[in-house]
Amino acid sequence: RPSQAFLAVEGLRAGGCKLDQFLFSTAINACGRAKAWRQSLELLRSMQTDGLELNTVTCNVAIGACGKGCEWMQALQLLLRMEAEDIAAGTATYNT
Repeated sequence: RPSQAFLAVEGLRAGGCKLDQFLFSTAINACGRAKAWRQSLELLRSMQTDGLELNTVTCNVAIGACGKGCEWMQALQLLLRMEAEDIAAGTATYNT
């Protein structure tokens, strides 16, 4: 459930746990499977707010979440952002 994934991240943050890209990628992916693309993008923003850099994996799962939610423009914007921020896009990025 996307709300549980989102709340889990918020709970870990409130508990003082150090959050990393893997944890965010996992939560973003969980939201994506539930077609909760808005929460996926919110987690992506939250990741950056926590000082973590975007990487190929987190962007791929966020693009996938947008795709599953039929939000192709959001997915395209994220792909363009990857290019602008020099984040490597690979085969998985384009097949997401």
